[in-house]
Amino acid sequence: MLKCRDVTEMTTDYLDGSLTLPHRMGMRWHLSICSFCRRHIKQVRATISLLRADTGSVVYTTTRTGAKP
Repeated sequence: MLKCRDVTEMTTDYLDGSLTLPHRMGMRWHLSICSFCRRHIKQVRATISLLRADTGSVVYTTTRTGAKP
């Protein structure tokens, strides 16, 4: 079972849709029981949306290695 720290570290990959099926299922399970992590995901999504609207272009996220997708 994922912990909140795991969810925080995998948020970008989750939102980008680049998690493996087992990780995605673990993330969904954790989000179904943890309101704090649901709020975190919601806030990151809102931030990305605001940045896209403000810049009028694609917002690139970086992976943990720092490389752009």
